[in-house]
Amino acid sequence: MNLFMGLDIGSSFSKGVIINDDGVIVAKYITKSGYSFELAADEIKENLLEQIGKNFQDISSVVSCGYGRKNVSFAKFHKTEITCHARGAFYYFPAKAKIIDIGGQDNKIIEIDHIGNILNFKMNRKCAAGTGAFIEETANRLNIEMNKLESLAKKSTKALTISSFCTVFAQTEIIRLIKEGNKIEDIANAIFDSVSQRIIEMDIFPKDTNIIITGGVISGFPILKDIIYQKTGCNILIPPDAQYCGAFGASLLGRN
Repeated sequence: MNLFMGLDIGSSFSKGVIINDDGVIVAKYITKSGYSFELAADEIKENLLEQIGKNFQDISSVVSCGYGRKNVSFAKFHKTEITCHARGAFYYFPAKAKIIDIGGQDNKIIEIDHIGNILNFKMNRKCAAGTGAFIEETANRLNIEMNKLESLAKKSTKALTISSFCTVFAQTEIIRLIKEGNKIEDIANAIFDSVSQRIIEMDIFPKDTNIIITGGVISGFPILKDIIYQKTGCNILIPPDAQYCGAFGASLLGRN
């Protein structure tokens, strides 16, 4: 059976998968991108091959995407993360949709038609508000482990608002909320509400829209699915291994 490798070299994390002819993921690996995209790519390659007990010569094709895609010297093709996330999401949900990829440093909204063609896309690169970096910075400011934020937010009993579009100003708002004596549970919920609001404000989402959410942030914080649904009323879909969606889409392109 043929094997196909896909890598998604992101600004914060790098991911990789190997699939077989049937499109089944037989190996996956994630690591921090660190100071060298080349080293991150090599680490992914070696770990993926080790998982399945194969040599690099056994891989039929390698496709890379993401911010550091051209740093993957052993890739046969370099594709944009827009193309690969669209391909990966459509594989699981073959319908007209808007794909929201919530990343560590930026967000993307990709509109596809009923056969998976990309119609339009938007990216938020102006500020980290609404991204994984914002959640991480806020958790550090509150001296709370990131993996505890969601459990705290679920205990919230009071709706608070963080309205700033700028991460720096948003942190100032959080300091004000702390000064006013608000509960940490309510502040945690306001953080996720702010991330969702920044994303929704990027585009228009009619209520009959299929929204497919990909990326590491939705994998780590599924509460965002519920909040985005409450704000839009849309059909919210999360693919398996959402954090690997770009790498998976890249491997599918290699297979084809």
